[in-house]
Amino acid sequence: MYNVAYLHCWYISNVNTNPYQSPEQAIVCLSGFVDNHPKKTNGTHITTSPIESMDEDGIVTTHSGTRYKLMNIEPEYERLYPNAFERMKKSLSK
Repeated sequence: MYNVAYLHCWYISNVNTNPYQSPEQAIVCLSGFVDNHPKKTNGTHITTSPIESMDEDGIVTTHSGTRYKLMNIEPEYERLYPNAFERMKKSLSK
């Protein structure tokens, strides 16, 4: 039964739909390869809908209601943006 999808080799995608929107109001999405998704084939590269929250176990919930367990971060993204997971978690806890 579907409960949580797994996002592998993930990275943060910012999608600003309003050019007058401040960076703090950016719509944050994630991209990566998904497994156990209710509508996608395992291994499909996706971009999530905007992130709404992250729980204490590090599972993110998106605007569409899909829940993702974040697995490994994309190595080059982590090299360019160290501690991305921790910074995202902190920003979502505000």
